[in-house]
Amino acid sequence: DGPMRAPLALLAAAASLHASLAFAPASARAGAASWRSGPPRLAALPRERSGGFDPVSADLPKAEAGDAGSNVATLLSPAFMLAAMTPTAALAKEGAYGIFEGRTFSIIHPISMFAMFAASLYAGFLGWQWRRTRTIGGSISELKEQLPVLSTGKVKSYSDQLAALQTELTALQGQEDLDAVEKKAVVEKDLATLKGASDVAAQIDALTATRKNLVSGNYKDKHFAWSCGILAVGVSSAIVGPINTFMRAGKLFPGPHLFAGAAMVSIWAVAAALVPQMQKGSEPARVAHIGLNAVNVGLFAWQVNTGFEILLKVLKFTKWP
Repeated sequence: DGPMRAPLALLAAAASLHASLAFAPASARAGAASWRSGPPRLAALPRERSGGFDPVSADLPKAEAGDAGSNVATLLSPAFMLAAMTPTAALAKEGAYGIFEGRTFSIIHPISMFAMFAASLYAGFLGWQWRRTRTIGGSISELKEQLPVLSTGKVKSYSDQLAALQTELTALQGQEDLDAVEKKAVVEKDLATLKGASDVAAQIDALTATRKNLVSGNYKDKHFAWSCGILAVGVSSAIVGPINTFMRAGKLFPGPHLFAGAAMVSIWAVAAALVPQMQKGSEPARVAHIGLNAVNVGLFAWQVNTGFEILLKVLKFTKWP
């Protein structure tokens, strides 16, 4: 209901004021009656009086004394107000927008988008490193499950257990009593079993060191910060580009570059919308987030070709500033 309130209020006010003309002088009513025969001919109104931007042709000529009622009826008629709320075509006219249709403003979009392409690649790297930080713990746990079970139980730390067995074996050397001999045999068996898992232990140590480095890299916060920057700058630049094109040429040029750019902005929005579910641990949301951004990077790479061609045209047909 909210979006409809303003237009409905305007129409209600127009109808009320229009009806009040019934109590106006006869000349005013006669002028108003001429507008009831059909919608106002807005095309006949001057499009530009002072050289400024007048998209709704609201710069009306001064009314003669006898046409007061007619002009009032025109301005208050619902048809005129509906037409006034409908934007008309506006054409750039030889620098009418100043620097906003010059080269300085025109190269903001291509420069920022080239930067966003590089930023997207870096953000993808940061995101992948953060994913490794989260998942590497599972890989370490799987390897620990492959460690052997000794007489004292499951091995938890290969290096600690190895050092303890070697110390115990050294202490049993030279003892000849039956209990010491039996204990020594058990320790030697455990030590041989444990050494057989040295390859698994080496992998665990390597992954543990990698996890330590990944955690120190703080990739989660970095990925979030870069992604927010890409979303803010990328969407803003995607809007600035078409606006600048319209200012320079008076129209847009529907084509692969424009359509792919619109798709990229939509993908950014969907990928960002998945973040709350990702924070709750949803793996499908994470996979979709990664897939969408991979598609976007591909579109970005494809956009470089058409974007560079457009940039050359901009440099050719624009002037500083």
